[in-house]
Order: sequence, then C-alpha cells, then structure tokens
Amino acid sequence: MAGMRKLEGLVAEVLGLDPGDRAEFLYKVEVGDAEEAFLRARAELPSPARCPRCGCERISRRGHDARGRQRWSCAGCRRSFTLDTGGIVSRSHLPAGTWAAFARCFCARMTLRECASRLGVSLKTAWFMRMRVCEALALEVTVFTTGPDDAVQVDEAFLPESFSGNHANCPGFDPWRAPRRRGGRPREKEVLLTVVGSDGSADVRVSDTPEVSASARSQLEGLLHGATSVACDLKSSLGAAASAMGLEVSRSYSGERRLNALNAVHSALKHFVARMRGLSSRRMQRYMRWFCWHASFSGAGADRARASSLLGILAVGRYRTTRRGLFAEPYAVDARLAARAAKKG
Repeated sequence: MAGMRKLEGLVAEVLGLDPGDRAEFLYKVEVGDAEEAFLRARAELPSPARCPRCGCERISRRGHDARGRQRWSCAGCRRSFTLDTGGIVSRSHLPAGTWAAFARCFCARMTLRECASRLGVSLKTAWFMRMRVCEALALEVTVFTTGPDDAVQVDEAFLPESFSGNHANCPGFDPWRAPRRRGGRPREKEVLLTVVGSDGSADVRVSDTPEVSASARSQLEGLLHGATSVACDLKSSLGAAASAMGLEVSRSYSGERRLNALNAVHSALKHFVARMRGLSSRRMQRYMRWFCWHASFSGAGADRARASSLLGILAVGRYRTTRRGLFAEPYAVDARLAARAAKKG
C-alpha cells in the first residue's frame, strides 16, 4: 500500500509539471530504461567463438583484465581480447547512457544538429556516432529475407550526386566538372538498384557506375539473392540484365499493381532522404543500409521494436572503420570520369 501511495504521488507530481518539463522527465525515464536494457544485453553476451581481430578460432581463456572482465588469448595474432574488444561502445569515451539516448534519436531519424543538442555533444561526434551505427547495421543485420524460389521486384532509383566535403583529406580526388553555384540542382545522379521481396523486405545498393547497363549483371547476381522470377518496369535497364542471367522477367507499367511493393519502397526512400536534406555520395551506401533496416519494421509497435533492436546491436555490434578511415574514404570518381570520356569519344 505504501508503495502504491508513493507511485500515485509521483504520477500526480509528474502530471502537475509544465509540458516541457514533463516531456524531459519522460525522456530521461525512457533513456534510463534503455540504458538498463543495454547493460543487461551486454552482460548476457555468450563466450566468443573466434578472435574479433583476425577471425582465428583457436582461442583460450587468459585470466581477467584490470576491470575484472574475462580475457581470451588468440593463437593466430597472439593478442588478447575481451567481449568488448572492437565494440561500438567499448572504444567510445561516451557513457552507455549517451549511446542509449542516441539510439532513440537514431530511430526517430533526427538530424545531426538535433542529436547533438539532445545528447550534449559536438556535431562531429554526432556524425561519427551515426557512421558507427550504420556500419554496424551492415555487418550485423540482414533485412532481406526472401528465399531463392520467390518472385522479386527490381528497378532503379536516382538521387542527386554530391561530392561535398574537405577534398584535401583525399589526395586522389580528381573532380571531373567545375564546381556549381550554391543551391544549384545537380544534373548527375547516383543510381540505386532496388529489389523488393514477396514479403516486403527490401535491399538497396548504390551502383558502381553511372550507367546501369554496363555492370548491372554483376551487381544483380548479389542483389537478387537467388530469386528466379523478376518483375520490373517497362523502361528498366535491369530487365535486360536479368534476362541475360536466365531469369524469368515480366515487365509492366510502374503504376500497375504488380509493382506496388516496389513503388511503396521508393516512396518511403524519398521521404527518408528528404529528412536528411541531401546525402554525400561516398556515404550513401551506409544510409541505404539504415533505410533498409528502418523500413523492415512496420505496424503499431514499430518504434519500440526498432529501439529494442538497435540497443541489441549496440551491445554486440562492432565496427571496422576508424575516424581517420572515414575521413580518408575515397570518392568514387573513376567510373564518372570513364563514362564522360566514353561519351566524348
């Protein structure tokens, strides 16, 4: 009874707060809940089967580290590691509560400035946290679940090409066009190869070349996931590539019901990108992984399911690209230069 009275008093006190203070209180409770779930997920991690650095399976226990965590030794690289080695959170100086709060911001698709303001970190730190999570999604999550005998829908989508950033960090960067005025619309487009399964799951990959027909077959082999029947638009370049692979291809107008699932994915992608106000070309594949993971949740409990899934990924997920590696990531300009030279020739 005493506990119920305290709870009722707390509820009355919360309801008496201003709307802003009440929202802040509920947000802190939600983040505290998420942090507790995150720490519990990390405590329940199983023993590793291989070394996180070299992948060698010849590992053995080697006492504990200064924090009391179990340590293993690898016979391949002859280095020791723990369950936290190479983890998203373990190599970060930010506390687990900050990452739990970022998980909520990430699921809500907040802008970087909104994330930085909510977490109390710099804009660059918020960006790096986003890149870490996007890379972990690509390594840990498989959202396309269609089997080899299912029919899939394929088509291209196009987003503006953007090579913004500090080009001094990339010595090999060679621009193939003059810079435009700020606010101008780019004529060049990034080609996104989209495949949608019969269960609604989607996979989106950035094309290696600006001309889809040039390398569509090699890219479709990994994109179709073994499907044998393909539906596409009448003008899609992917239909010819699928036919050359010996697949059954059915073409139709983009507005027909046969391509409803594909059109729904393209519409969701349009709204997803509009929230970002432009995407860098060399980071675009990371954002497409984010989109595919985000779109895999639907229904009334989608937001809660996304948050729970992301907290589990933060607990066990790993990343490979360091901050310096991100800054030195090359621009994919060779294919553009080759295509432009071919047109002039």
